[in-house]
Amino acid sequence: MIIDIHSHAWQYPEHFTDQFRQQAAQVTKADDPLDLTATYEGLDGLNKMLDGTALPRLDEREIDALIHRDSLDILGL
Repeated sequence: MIIDIHSHAWQYPEHFTDQFRQQAAQVTKADDPLDLTATYEGLDGLNKMLDGTALPRLDEREIDALIHRDSLDILGL
């Protein structure tokens, strides 16, 4: 299984235009306000998204290793 976890260096909502936020909220059709903030807690909770599905769960030790790896070294930077 390939797991692609990445984040971005932005702050929500400060770095997004009103138009983008409105369009994103329409696409998600969520009852809760849209929040694009990436947090460690969100990554740690990836398996919660899978509740009620037949999708395989992610090994929490591997998630932790992905979060704390030296990504710049892996990229050769």
